[in-house]
Amino acid sequence: MRTGVGGCPVCPHETAGHDTIASRFCAATAAGELHRGCACPARSRETEERGRDHDQ
Repeated sequence: MRTGVGGCPVCPHETAGHDTIASRFCAATAAGELHRGCACPARSRETEERGRDHDQ
C-alpha cells in the first residue's frame, strides 16, 4: 500500500480527485489488501503525467 499526504493508499492519485466509483474501488482495494489496477478516470492529471513520464 502507498502512503502519503492527501494521496490514495492504493493508486497514484489524490484522494480528493476520486469520483464515486474510484473512491469505492480504492476503499475496497485497501480494505481487502488487494493488488489490482486503478479505477480512476483515465484522463486525470496524475494519469496524464505518469503516461508522459513513461513515454520518455
